[in-house]
Amino acid sequence: MKSLFYKLLLIFFVLLIFIVGCKNKINSPSDYFEIDDESCIACGKCYDVCPYNAIEFNGEKLIIIQTKCVQCGECVAVCPTDAIH
Repeated sequence: MKSLFYKLLLIFFVLLIFIVGCKNKINSPSDYFEIDDESCIACGKCYDVCPYNAIEFNGEKLIIIQTKCVQCGECVAVCPTDAIH
């Protein structure tokens, strides 16, 4: 009986960690965000708000460093031109 209890408790904690870890993730069809250069006005709001430093200036353009991006969606929320998809 104790064994079953501990197994259920373990499953509960694994599910809890999964849910908390994924609560802000936005699922895009391509599994990553891109910045549309034609819509982007390079205001830098996404750069300022990104908690993972996944957005960088490349000359006068902004790019998303895919290896750093966790798709939290903070950049999408602040983009005034909806340039991040």
